[in-house]
Amino acid sequence: MNNKKALTSIIFATFLAISFNLQAHTSDHHHNEKGASQLSSGVPEMHHTTGTVTQVDASRGQIIIHHPPIESLEWEEMTMPFPIVDKTMLNGIKVGDKVKLDLTMPDDVATISKIEVVKD
Repeated sequence: MNNKKALTSIIFATFLAISFNLQAHTSDHHHNEKGASQLSSGVPEMHHTTGTVTQVDASRGQIIIHHPPIESLEWEEMTMPFPIVDKTMLNGIKVGDKVKLDLTMPDDVATISKIEVVKD
C-alpha cells in the first residue's frame, strides 16, 4: 500500500509540474479559436519578412508577393496574395519592387499592416 501512495504522489506531482509549465508557457500568448496568435496585451503578434512584388490590385486592397521562408509562421518560401490594412499603402508600389513587410494574422489571414519599398 505504501508503494501505491508513493506512486500516486509522484503522478500527482508530475501532473502539477506539467500543468504549471504549460500555464507559464502560454501566459504571454493567446490563440483565438482559429489559431491566430495574440499577445496577452491584446496586440496582435507581428511577423516580418521581405519579398518581391509580382502583382498589385489596389482596387481590391491586395498585393501578391514572392517571399522567403517566414520562420515565425513556419512558412516556406512562396508566392502568395496578401490583403492590406489600408489600400493607400499601395500607392507607388509596382511589380518588381523589393519590399519589407509587417504582417499580422487577424482571423488567421496574413495581412500587411506595413509595407515599405527597399531601395537598392
